[in-house]
Amino acid sequence: MITAKIANYCVKRILVDNGSFAYVLSLEAYSIMRLTKGELRKIQSPLVEFIGYALDLEGMITLSVTLGEASTRTIVLVDFLVIKMPNTYNIIFGRPVQAVRRAAVFVLYFKMKFPNPGGIGVVKRDQRVTRECYTTSLKMKRVLPIELLEVQDERKGRGKPVDELEKV
Repeated sequence: MITAKIANYCVKRILVDNGSFAYVLSLEAYSIMRLTKGELRKIQSPLVEFIGYALDLEGMITLSVTLGEASTRTIVLVDFLVIKMPNTYNIIFGRPVQAVRRAAVFVLYFKMKFPNPGGIGVVKRDQRVTRECYTTSLKMKRVLPIELLEVQDERKGRGKPVDELEKV
């Protein structure tokens, strides 16, 4: 969970997700940043397997992202997928190594480091915002569509062990 300057706005509640290839911007955050729907590039394919089912995208936009402090900061352009969905995060920043060359995420220390001409840039976790996001996610009610739920047939009963237990 980090804070970054995106399109000249200080954006909090950014999740750095090393397992995701997508850079996702919530439609709510997009509208708070006073960006218009006319600035979005249309994209036809849905985002699949993000939360268990396909999501329709509002569009895609390229925004500048500033990471780090003062002399060691870096500015990169990132293509964000804009999605209308209830979310704990404003942005999900997937695979920072793709956006910031040779970036390394240190999960144990809650830091992301990257080289640049001014030295080593560092982005640290915002602990207060992380706690707020966790509390918000606990309050949200998430409901999966019925087709995603696995229903077990009670008539089949339970499985049986392959072998008997051996006393040792």
